[in-house]
Amino acid sequence: MAKESITAYQGDEPYIFVSYAHADDSLVYPEIQWLQNQGFNVWFDEGISPGTSWRGELAEKIDRSNLFLFFVSPASVVSEHCEREVNYAVDHAKPVLTVHLSATELPPALDLTLGSIQAILKSEMSGHEYRVKLLGAVGKLIHRGIAPASPTVSAAIPQGVSVAALLALVAALGIVVFSNLPQTHPPEASLRVALDLPGWSDWKLHDPNPGIALSRDGQAVAYIARGEDGSSELMVRYLDRLSAHAIEGTKGAERPFFSPDGKWIGYFQGNFIRRVPVEGGESTVITTLEVQSCCKGATWGTSDQIVFAEGRSGLKVVSVSTGIRKELTVLDLSTREDSHRTPHLVAGHEVLLFTIHYPRGKHEIWARNLETGEQVFLFDGLRPVFTQSGYIVYARTETIDRGSLWAVPFTPEKMEISGIARQIQGSVAGREGSAYAIGDSGPLVYLPVQGDAIRELVLIDADGSTRVLDTAAGFEQPQFSNDGNLVAVTVFEDGKPRHIKTYEIATGASRVFVEGAVPLWGPDDQSITHLVPDTGLVRTSFVGSPNTDVLVRSDRFMVPNNWINGGDTLIYNVVNPETVGDLYALRIGEQPRHLFGDGACLSSATSDEKWLAFCTWPEGVRVGRYPQMAAITTVSPTGCTPIWSHDDSRLYYREFDKLVAVDVTFGQGIAFGEPETVANFGTPAGRRLYDIDSKGRLLLVRENLTEPQPPVLVTNWLPATE
Repeated sequence: MAKESITAYQGDEPYIFVSYAHADDSLVYPEIQWLQNQGFNVWFDEGISPGTSWRGELAEKIDRSNLFLFFVSPASVVSEHCEREVNYAVDHAKPVLTVHLSATELPPALDLTLGSIQAILKSEMSGHEYRVKLLGAVGKLIHRGIAPASPTVSAAIPQGVSVAALLALVAALGIVVFSNLPQTHPPEASLRVALDLPGWSDWKLHDPNPGIALSRDGQAVAYIARGEDGSSELMVRYLDRLSAHAIEGTKGAERPFFSPDGKWIGYFQGNFIRRVPVEGGESTVITTLEVQSCCKGATWGTSDQIVFAEGRSGLKVVSVSTGIRKELTVLDLSTREDSHRTPHLVAGHEVLLFTIHYPRGKHEIWARNLETGEQVFLFDGLRPVFTQSGYIVYARTETIDRGSLWAVPFTPEKMEISGIARQIQGSVAGREGSAYAIGDSGPLVYLPVQGDAIRELVLIDADGSTRVLDTAAGFEQPQFSNDGNLVAVTVFEDGKPRHIKTYEIATGASRVFVEGAVPLWGPDDQSITHLVPDTGLVRTSFVGSPNTDVLVRSDRFMVPNNWINGGDTLIYNVVNPETVGDLYALRIGEQPRHLFGDGACLSSATSDEKWLAFCTWPEGVRVGRYPQMAAITTVSPTGCTPIWSHDDSRLYYREFDKLVAVDVTFGQGIAFGEPETVANFGTPAGRRLYDIDSKGRLLLVRENLTEPQPPVLVTNWLPATE
């Protein structure tokens, strides 16, 4: 990492002074960047002002710091500069924390100075354990001053989060407390600690609705734990207890949310919204969804009502006791609204906050008066939550898989913003920075950006040998040409529109073919069918001049799936506001014929074109007879993106972060064997991430994170006022 990508803190808020050897730049700069990503202010010697006395400025920076962080290495322990800085910090009673980058023997003088100070031995820990230790130790010392939105709001540790609870949490996480560190905190201190949520891995899904929720009083966390196969189960962690417990009978649960009194948890499961007692018990159905599993948030009010979002539509409201439901908001198609989502009922007021999602990733936050029906635009952002502190907390998008959290004062009675928005946390993970949860009066939990993502386009031969064809910010929809000599794939690169790139397998030569996405080779490899945003599906010649033929004109998102009937018929799927997704068959020169709804997408046809495997949104692999779409069989309730082998003897599909395959037997009908793991995607970003050719070769988009990070609990997150 280049030092130009990070800057030393210059300001009056609490900060960390970092002491290190310049020979360790490549090791220390990523540590500084990571600390900054967690919201900590960090000063290091690149911040020395030109023309100043460097020794005087170093002394001043150490004096004003709240923590002296020394990175120990063979180079730093023999550095005279580091030794002077360490001695000055200890002599002036600064809190000192040492991190051993590698096994290092301290010289006698330095050993005498640091011998009584506990250390974090990075070289002896896993990456996850090290991050937990470092975050816990630093979070105990670095605090931000806070101010209430109004004089009547307390700025102490949030009501409902007891000191005992926080101490229990710190103990449970094994956080290091150093004997020479201050043991008391000012009443306005904030606290950041790593939070252990066994089994929570929804950050892998790049999902706009992460499976985590906080009770209104901030004492309990409900979240979705997933098994190795991606199967889900509801779990609860009380912040004053040392472990989490699973809630029996909640297999398939998604997107939990709490009742106002914290005694119940609502959640989505397949076609239903259900509820279950927090302490466990019978799960009961509240209502049936119109669109299976396509849930985009819910909020439980004090008046026996739940407002929820499903599919690409307006919001609905349902009575918990009777199950009677009705529409609450309606999409304004004249402004191209795509969906209303992530609703939040403001406690004590007849006001609803929600997000309006538009094509191309635009989000707006609106307020609705539930008595009059008046709706008011507030600002750009997503996932709003109003807290008892008088702030709306919300996410702002930075990239497709990260964002930042902001807080802005809000007056519910007038549905007006009453102050300036300020950032409270940067580098938040999840789809567009949405991986967070917050209670009405408690702390917030967020997932930090998950290290550096390495995305590779990988070719795996039938003998298991592997070759990386390319690396990029992102790949999706890779596909072999029919003769197996070429590869086409959608490529995402920072600052560039999505485009299709092709590769020659034999030579590795590549070229940008055309702007667009989701390529599908023609039967003779002479053309590629692909999506052009706001135009539709087009066929562009690959050989000779790039002539383009528009096959299906639409501004909706569409994916070409298969050419059948010798290239005379195209099967494709359309993202549909009413049904989430539909499969169509287009015979050239005729009108498209509807095949299947229920969120159907990403199909694959057998070589004899008698069977069609396809996904249903958001997951599930089915197989049906083509063209009747009869004898529908579910192969996997949790898988997606199926592809037949060349001889139809196996069906491949993605199961969470793994590629699996099942043996197939044809007879009077069709039968499937047990799934076998074939490959691992790492941390998958996208849906169609692989292809299989006639030689048994596998084309795989693989993404790995250098250092996965744990969730973080933050108390007293209120932004400082000027």
